[in-house]
Amino acid sequence: MESNKPIQNNEESERIEQVKKLSEERSQFLEDLSKNRLYSSLEVCKILNISLPSLRRAIKLGRVKTIKVGKFLRITAQEVERLIGSQKTLSVKEAADLLNVGVIMVRNLIKEGSIKAVRLADKGPWRIAVEEIEKFTKGTK
Repeated sequence: MESNKPIQNNEESERIEQVKKLSEERSQFLEDLSKNRLYSSLEVCKILNISLPSLRRAIKLGRVKTIKVGKFLRITAQEVERLIGSQKTLSVKEAADLLNVGVIMVRNLIKEGSIKAVRLADKGPWRIAVEEIEKFTKGTK
């Protein structure tokens, strides 16, 4: 029975390393953003990994600030950076892959409050802070 604990600790260490690596990659992406760049809605959707209707809903609710350029709406790099935030986030699928469980299990953990998550729009996808995954794997709240 004791022999299973080192294997679990090793697996948890690997998952934590994967989370840290993902966090570093996203940090590098933020550093590469130009501060003066304007993004289209589709570009922001790809960056945030959300659907276009979710982004439009967030804009309509005032959660995303836009600039009108001619007849087009554009989103500044600073706004994209704010949306990504200083807290690095994962999608439900990314969190499920790191925790080695199914997507439904992660959603159930969010519903019961074991993992805290936020939504950009009311019905948009859940975003989970990397720190929340680390807390969950360590068993702390």
